[in-house]
Amino acid sequence: MGWISNLFHYLQNTSDSRDEDAPIKPGGLTRDPIVFADTVGEPQLARGFDPSEKILNGRHAEALLTDPLLCAVFEAVAQRYRLAWENSPRGDIEAQRVAHMSLAAIKDVQGALRSHLGNAKLFEADLTEKARRDAARSPY
Repeated sequence: MGWISNLFHYLQNTSDSRDEDAPIKPGGLTRDPIVFADTVGEPQLARGFDPSEKILNGRHAEALLTDPLLCAVFEAVAQRYRLAWENSPRGDIEAQRVAHMSLAAIKDVQGALRSHLGNAKLFEADLTEKARRDAARSPY
């Protein structure tokens, strides 16, 4: 859950009331929200993650997708990227591209969670169907 805490820390440190001319601490955030992505690095899979545990992963994904804090964080970060995209100068293609790709990354994370949830539901349906077929075959 390190990326969530980094995201929460980012949101706290980039509030709209922050003085834009305040010096940035070494290693801290700049006014460009895209710099945040460079400081986080690649997320590592949790030690307890097992792709074969489809039902458990699906339940965990559902909990994350319905978590109010995580949903609010996703929306707040997406809104910041939308504003960065909309307010970028017309000729600043790189800033527009980075904001667009950042929005796409947020959607990719949400899509991956939805995929785990869907896989779990399909797997549960398959298990239910298999149990029903086995019960119909059983002479007892």
